[in-house]
Amino acid sequence: MWGGGLLDMYLNRDNLVLSFLNAGRQIAAALPFLMANKAEKMKTTKSFLKYFAAMLLLLPVLSHSQHGPSVLERLTRNTWVIPNSDLLEITYTDSTTTSTIQVGDSLAHFVAYYYLSDAPDTLFQAHKIGTATNGRFINFILREALRDNQLHTISISKIVELNDNELIFESTRKGPIVGSRTSRFVPKPD
Repeated sequence: MWGGGLLDMYLNRDNLVLSFLNAGRQIAAALPFLMANKAEKMKTTKSFLKYFAAMLLLLPVLSHSQHGPSVLERLTRNTWVIPNSDLLEITYTDSTTTSTIQVGDSLAHFVAYYYLSDAPDTLFQAHKIGTATNGRFINFILREALRDNQLHTISISKIVELNDNELIFESTRKGPIVGSRTSRFVPKPD
């Protein structure tokens, strides 16, 4: 489950790493001055540096194992469908999403470019496509609108829940059509 606190902690893990590094530097700089005996200084400093180096090596492993896959990894690992319906399925790559809708006896496919962000954008920012692996918002635009430079037709989905078993988001379409809707998707059965 992507609760607010866990998601914030996951998205801000880089700040945690920087804080850890800064604290280590300050301690390492202050340590020699705190010890009176030179031999004790050397022994303590070496022990600290070994401990600090071990923590630096383990931090990325611990950070990744605690938080699991990125938002992008979770989006792209499944084809998503509306439960108990064959009307719509959505697939994601690192830069596009394809929606398939059944219209009568045929299928219509809509391809959109998208990117993840921590906040919604008012205009589609094409340079952000495929750059982020985490974010609370999916900002997307239909391929034709991007080609025609209609960046104001951005659509935004706020991720409410994303795990291996479901994707729930609130969609808001900006531009010519304005509205909001919550959608729930599950992985397509094999």
